[in-house]
Amino acid sequence: TWDTIIKKEMEKKKTVPEPFFATFEKSGFNVVPKLVVSEPSTESFCVKFDPDDKYFAVGSSDGSVYVYNTLSGKKMTALTLVAHKGKFPITSLKWKPQSTEGKTTNVLAVASAEGYLSFWYATTGKCIISIKDPNASDLYAVDFRKDGGMIAVAGLDYQIKLFDEATKNQIATLKADGGVNLGHSNRVCCVRFTDDPNVLVSGGWDNQIFLWDVREAKSIGLIFGPHIYGSSIDVRGDTMLTGSYHNKDILQLWSLGERKQIDLIKWETETVSGYEPGYIYSATYDKSLGPGKYIAAGGSGGNVMKIFRNNKDFDEIGKIAYPKAVTSIDFAHNRNLFAVACGDGHTRIYSYDDSKKEQQHSLLRTST
Repeated sequence: TWDTIIKKEMEKKKTVPEPFFATFEKSGFNVVPKLVVSEPSTESFCVKFDPDDKYFAVGSSDGSVYVYNTLSGKKMTALTLVAHKGKFPITSLKWKPQSTEGKTTNVLAVASAEGYLSFWYATTGKCIISIKDPNASDLYAVDFRKDGGMIAVAGLDYQIKLFDEATKNQIATLKADGGVNLGHSNRVCCVRFTDDPNVLVSGGWDNQIFLWDVREAKSIGLIFGPHIYGSSIDVRGDTMLTGSYHNKDILQLWSLGERKQIDLIKWETETVSGYEPGYIYSATYDKSLGPGKYIAAGGSGGNVMKIFRNNKDFDEIGKIAYPKAVTSIDFAHNRNLFAVACGDGHTRIYSYDDSKKEQQHSLLRTST
């Protein structure tokens, strides 16, 4: 049972305090804890599976990225820039997508609060190049275009910089120009390339989602409302998912073509340990084809992550509460796994099976 599994984790990890609970029993969605990884005296800020699901990378508050084997939880490499003058958190990371050329694999793009965009061979620990933001600005978000040929990065200075992946040269800046071209007026916390390779969306503290034409480096649309505080924008076709850092209109779905809200996912108003609901840091679809089968989101409101079915009613499948805020969630590409990074310094990997078939829960394996 979940109670037994959680008790075993608590016994092994004395630093993991309560509350910690999960509710999936009535949904037919079987969730099995598989791994817990952590580094001493750190917070986990972001987590991503590589395209083959062989590894997952965790960005940490100590300025390092830790790469683990997905099956065993063994730590493969620790990526740390020698140029770092202090321990600035890793705020965002993204694996380079697989391309038809297949020339480079296991390349990881990393953004840090020190203002560095760095590229790594993740499994060898070799830094390909490190680029300091010209405005000495904190960086909070990074994304690859789906073909891997372009990278977008953004942060404190309200701007989105575009880089050519092959040369690593900056090729454009997306920002307000004081005229007809509108742009962000506060820090940008998330950037996401859409299925259209020429369109990027971005969001942050100014309660605005901008759509950008990356060919002409100009804004082509605006959606007002979502308060974006982390990696809480995802896109499937014309539909955009947003998770906001407040306690109302928490999870919304938007039509990019019509620039309007098309659905609101109910997030119940109950509180956990005196916290208000919501306050989302991470929102994502699973990696299945088409519109996606599931939506997951989590944040600091009750330190809860939830999973919903991506159907007309957006049925809540279940939730898990943690000792500290949920900072990042990611689904594996080709396996029924998801990862949850938390402010308690732990990153947890779960397997899942969406059926009512009885599953025997395996014991947690822990890597430190």
